[in-house]
Amino acid sequence: MVAAAASLVLGIKSEEVLFLDNEIAFNEAIIEEREQGIQEIQQQIGEVNEIFKDLAVLVHEQGAMIDDIGSNIEQSHAATAQARSQLAKASKTQRSNSSLVRGFIFCWVLPPSSSRQAYSSMVDWDICAYLWFEMEGAGHQA
Repeated sequence: MVAAAASLVLGIKSEEVLFLDNEIAFNEAIIEEREQGIQEIQQQIGEVNEIFKDLAVLVHEQGAMIDDIGSNIEQSHAATAQARSQLAKASKTQRSNSSLVRGFIFCWVLPPSSSRQAYSSMVDWDICAYLWFEMEGAGHQA
């Protein structure tokens, strides 16, 4: 009986050892699976980090582009204001020059009236001279 009991104890012990070996193998598999999961997470975190770095570069470049656009808008506004001023000045000059041309036509092209020719000619020249100086003054004010 002692041999049978020893054999039974030995059988139970070997079953326990086998059970513990299986449990250790199972735990090692779980540990390895978790380790692979952790490595995948680390790799994904590295990829996300790279994405954020690329995004930061793009945001910085777009900020520079927006600054350039803002600068161009300001320059366009200034150029438009200057062009508007020059157009107003050109319009005044054109109106003044048109008055000068009309005065020139009045004084040089239209002949004095046939009666009172000598007196009329002097009066016409005085009027022309007056108009000429008035128009010249208006032209220089533009």
